[in-house]
Amino acid sequence: ILDRTIIEGLSLSEAEKEDRIHPGQIKEIIFFGRLEVLKGLRVFCDAIDMLARRVKVDGLLGWHGLETLTFLGHDNLAGQDAKEYLTKRSKTGGWGLPINFLQNYQQPQATKYVRGSNRLSVMP
Repeated sequence: ILDRTIIEGLSLSEAEKEDRIHPGQIKEIIFFGRLEVLKGLRVFCDAIDMLARRVKVDGLLGWHGLETLTFLGHDNLAGQDAKEYLTKRSKTGGWGLPINFLQNYQQPQATKYVRGSNRLSVMP
């Protein structure tokens, strides 16, 4: 899945390209960016809503190994707490997945996290 730059200035090595994750192996989807509308937070949530509906309507067997959704970024959702917003969205959208919030990571720590095994990162 990944064969381009992950983070500006940080490319995958040839060994990492050989060790790519395939869809059934993804255990975690990470939204990596400030938790705000301008960074696409609501669009991301809409996409997860659509996937959750497909899981139910199409009779797919769960989330194909997906275990959690992680939001990695600082809360910047004007006028509303991002954790509250995302918790509510997960319930109304029927996500059925645990949500993990990582809001105090600095760049090196965040980079190390997104490069972990079986993770798919969405970066606005």
